[in-house]
Amino acid sequence: MEAAIRQSERNHNGQFQEQLQQRIHAAQASAASGDLRLGLMLGPRRCLLDLGEAAEIINDISITPVPFTQNWCIGLANWRGDLISVIDLACFCGLALPGQYTQSCGIVLPKSLIGNCAFRVSHLLGLHDLRQMRLQAQHDHTPPFGRLYLDRNMAQWAEISFAAIVADARFLHMVL
Repeated sequence: MEAAIRQSERNHNGQFQEQLQQRIHAAQASAASGDLRLGLMLGPRRCLLDLGEAAEIINDISITPVPFTQNWCIGLANWRGDLISVIDLACFCGLALPGQYTQSCGIVLPKSLIGNCAFRVSHLLGLHDLRQMRLQAQHDHTPPFGRLYLDRNMAQWAEISFAAIVADARFLHMVL
């Protein structure tokens, strides 16, 4: 019974991610996409990602652990015939313990940022329009986070930059 419920939840999550992927591609092609951001959870923190920093959303891929790597490096996966590194982004940012969020999905980074890498995030929260939010602070002062926003429900959101993460010296040293 529990296995059937988990399978149903996985199917629902997969459908949500497929629909979100289609909306992201449509938004990227639209002239009005400059104010749209992909909402995601990193541990307990709500984040906003520029759509140009997300190539694709992935779910249910097999990840092979790699020994002697940092605790935030989950391992390697085969994605569309390419071998990609999979990074636990909440763990890398210090927002969660390694493996704390196992029910998660990945965002593949575009080759223009860094080739063959995906970031695992806790949850995807759909597309959000910055025009519907209020700027709270110009900068979070905690890289890789940027401006802080409040939504209609007064929930705080922080912009996150994948480009800043891949430029971080720690990111470039995955091996222990």
